[in-house]
Amino acid sequence: MQAIKAIFFWMGGVIIQPIPELVVKELYDQPIEYIAFQNRLYLRELAQELYIGQIDGRAYCLMTVQQCQSALEAEDLETRIIQRAALQPLILETVDSLPTAYPRWLISDYPPEWFRPIAERLDLFSRFQEERIVFTSTCGLPRLVPDIFYHVVHQSNQSVKDCVIIDSVTPRAIQAVRHGLSSTIFVDAKRLKRDFSLRKMLA
Repeated sequence: MQAIKAIFFWMGGVIIQPIPELVVKELYDQPIEYIAFQNRLYLRELAQELYIGQIDGRAYCLMTVQQCQSALEAEDLETRIIQRAALQPLILETVDSLPTAYPRWLISDYPPEWFRPIAERLDLFSRFQEERIVFTSTCGLPRLVPDIFYHVVHQSNQSVKDCVIIDSVTPRAIQAVRHGLSSTIFVDAKRLKRDFSLRKMLA
């Protein structure tokens, strides 16, 4: 198995909830699968615009509450996202299990203005050095995939074949492999730790 020299964790879906999941919980208090298809599609497309910086966090919230005809104010939705983002169970323990020889990177699809208060509250800066946090919204990407793969590999100064991305979005993880990286589809922390063990990455 190829030696890994850089590990990229996706923020939404691996470290904490994906943004659309948090938004739907606040607006509907039910899983996204139960939302009207038109609104579900709109929210996912709008999130893509947020991820690559075509809109900022406040605009995203404003457009979301308007589309969903919510009585919630955009500012309140934004505040709730920041306050209620929560760690995936046991994820930090799994990150901590990696030897320090493996540089850890974080790909944040949360915009910087949301990320910092979330990261401070959840103690993410003790796990990820600030210079190894990449914000998808500030990279100037015309499209998220596959552009983000080449951007983060370049930032890490490693060969594409020496990098692994941990991602909860299956199609995106598959695309990473097609572009030369290794990837792990995140389901839960226990399975992720098992994958690290199979790759002989744990001390």
